Amino acid sequence: MNTNCRVIIVSFPRGSGGKCIINCLGFSDSATIMHHELAYTDVKQKSDYFTTNFRETLKTSTWNDLGLTSAKFVGQGGSFDNNDSFKPQELEKFYDNLHFYDEFKTLLQGKRDVFLVAHSIPATQVFQRCYNKTRTIRLVNTADVIYKRSQYKDVIPKHVHIELSKISEQELDNFIPWDCKWFENENIFIKNIERLYDELGYDDFSVAHPYIVKYYKHWTRVLSALK
Repeated sequence: MNTNCRVIIVSFPRGSGGKCIINCLGFSDSATIMHHELAYTDVKQKSDYFTTNFRETLKTSTWNDLGLTSAKFVGQGGSFDNNDSFKPQELEKFYDNLHFYDEFKTLLQGKRDVFLVAHSIPATQVFQRCYNKTRTIRLVNTADVIYKRSQYKDVIPKHVHIELSKISEQELDNFIPWDCKWFENENIFIKNIERLYDELGYDDFSVAHPYIVKYYKHWTRVLSALK
């Protein structure tokens, strides 16, 4: 796509909490959330959406990313983030030929950061090449989060996941690390979200703070209920 835009790539294995980081950053007026209509709404409207969908998640006992999936937000390119078996240069030559929603392309031309999810290192590298001026957040030490969630923990043995993560992350340059151990404590979590706000140049953490706290409490409650 080779687009000049404000893209934040959030790179993480499935089930490790990347959408939590995206949504908490999305409370900033400098960023969007992964929803065409709500991307530019105010912080309270975003929070109300999250609260409603957390309640629905508890009712259904099924995690669906609060309805904020890459496929719904990006288009075909949103389903392109799960191809570990391909090399970045192989994926890249097909990326521009995929279908992208007009709403997504419009957001790319705006003045607020847009988040892209990458569940594999090759996809992360493709996004870095296809979008100019990107920044990347990579979740590390992900195993303890993933293997507490029943829908993910039986995919591969935990020790294999840890070793594969170490190997793959060596291939990724220039990223902002998010240590998944920070999810374990509310104060540490909030402190490091504030650090990300500073690093990304978002100056409205004080406004977003109560909504981030509310989100964290909902998120941890839901994950505990869905174990």
